[in-house]
Amino acid sequence: RLRPKFTQELGLREDFPSHVVVVGNLYALSTYSCTAVAITHGGRGDSSGAARAETLAIASDVAGVTVEDSDHSSASLSWQLSQHPHFDALAKLCLSGEAPGDTSELDDRKLRGFKIRLAELKTGRGSPTVWQEVLGARAAALETEKGSYKLRLRDLKPNSTCLVQVAAVARGEGEGLWSEIAEIRTEQLAPEIDEAPTLCSDFRQGALLQWRTPEDLPGAPV
Repeated sequence: RLRPKFTQELGLREDFPSHVVVVGNLYALSTYSCTAVAITHGGRGDSSGAARAETLAIASDVAGVTVEDSDHSSASLSWQLSQHPHFDALAKLCLSGEAPGDTSELDDRKLRGFKIRLAELKTGRGSPTVWQEVLGARAAALETEKGSYKLRLRDLKPNSTCLVQVAAVARGEGEGLWSEIAEIRTEQLAPEIDEAPTLCSDFRQGALLQWRTPEDLPGAPV
């Protein structure tokens, strides 16, 4: 559909010779070639040169996924929303309804939460990456400051390495792109004893052994 917009809404001069329309119902994350044609009672003029237009994702992109810390069964993640610098102005212009005060389409694009997926990193050559979404993580992230979020992932496999990605989810139908991959390494359930036990003395029915106590692992004291 075409929605003509008044010149003052776009901040253009009233004497600026232009006609502005907003084209809706386009696909997200797509590229379009746009041309304009003048039409009179006598017929149609020649097409203008083509302009390239790229639509944004329905939800904002996630960037800077960082593993803050980890122990044997959990890890703390942080990330930021990487939003187009003029996203709010573009969304208000393109998604506001025809009726005054109609913001239903705009409200559907607001952030509802996040989705997170994990994939255990296999050591064998040619092993496929199998992603699995973390259930219950969509609304569990804590906003530490505007645009920055944090979440503690639990019930991870001990002594393993897994890949993690985060994506934003809108209130309506639509999700953002998966972020870049971050890597989580969990600790063992118990620390290793590097040296073999030393035999101090032996008896007829027993023996006295000695070894160095290892350092505690985070979250798993000996």
